[in-house]
Amino acid sequence: VFENTTVYDSETLIALSETVSRIVRKQTFSVRKAAMLLAGILCCGIGIYCIVSAQQKVLGLCLIPIGLLAGIRSLTVQKLKVWGGKPAESGRDERRFLFLDDGIRLVRGNGSQKGCLYNDIMLHAETETFFLLMQNFQTAFLVRKDGFTEGNPDDFRQFLIKKTACRQFEIADTTDK
Repeated sequence: VFENTTVYDSETLIALSETVSRIVRKQTFSVRKAAMLLAGILCCGIGIYCIVSAQQKVLGLCLIPIGLLAGIRSLTVQKLKVWGGKPAESGRDERRFLFLDDGIRLVRGNGSQKGCLYNDIMLHAETETFFLLMQNFQTAFLVRKDGFTEGNPDDFRQFLIKKTACRQFEIADTTDK
């Protein structure tokens, strides 16, 4: 239905990395931090209970330090940084995306292929220059808007919204060149 060719060079991969990092941080940072803090509090609470009430001093003495470490770690946790990979040895890697009715097929410049179903896309975003499709927090596809050989960006946007049952993010376009 849609065909797109995007050249992945160092500049494109840096844009992909920075864009995905912003989305991942926005989606996971506060949740991870809160979960770690909650786990720390629970470990300390259960550890104190084991020492005082249940007469399980060894278990309590193990859980309290784990809880304290988890609580401290939640306060010092670093933000996630996602890297989009490296271009081919030549410094550029051409990728052809085929957006078919039943899924996405990615054909790399060396002929290798990868497939993805639309329901595997967890979120998609759009900048002035790119569509970004995230399969998970470590795998993302960057599709250049001016790379369509079949179809156009406006029709593709509607197609993507219809095919993927996920949230669409509007993100600031600070990395595009």
